[in-house]
Amino acid sequence: MFHVKHFDMYSESQREAISQYVHMLLKWGRRMNLVHCANPEEIYTRHILDCAQIAELLHKDDLIIDVGTGAGLPGIILSILGFNNVLLCEKNLKKCIFLTEVRSIIGLSFEICNGDVWQQNVSRETFCVTLVSRAFDKMEKLLALMVKIGATTGVFHKGISYQRELEAAKEQFLFDCEIKNSTTRDGCVIIKVMNVKSLR
Repeated sequence: MFHVKHFDMYSESQREAISQYVHMLLKWGRRMNLVHCANPEEIYTRHILDCAQIAELLHKDDLIIDVGTGAGLPGIILSILGFNNVLLCEKNLKKCIFLTEVRSIIGLSFEICNGDVWQQNVSRETFCVTLVSRAFDKMEKLLALMVKIGATTGVFHKGISYQRELEAAKEQFLFDCEIKNSTTRDGCVIIKVMNVKSLR
């Protein structure tokens, strides 16, 4: 079983859940091309830690919507770390079957949406909504989705071209943002976006 020594700050049950998830990524990944990693250590450094670092930027009372979740990243990691209101959005049915299996085996409580996130109606009566994404789309598309579903906050993993994406987004939206260097990938950042308003 995968050893999660760097997650000593988490409970034993959380560490066990992470180990189970990594095991399932390896098992299912051989058939479904879930992640481009060949061993547990690579999954740990490229994916698990990369997702876990955004937890400190989120509020546990919010509805967290993970768009284009794929293998469940970052949504499943957030669910393991105690975020109880997580919705994973994924168009690929086979990947949703994998997500359902993860939820059942590990005993998590996240919801799954198999379909086009642009067509979803999100109830905001109870929760503030935060959008998260690692590789769903460019910044202007993410901000447009935030406006469409009424998300108050967005937390997005971005690569070395993030400044160009931000400049392009500013042509269509007003917004505030905080930029945090990624702890796992040189040149990459985590961008927290708030107060988004369309200019059109």
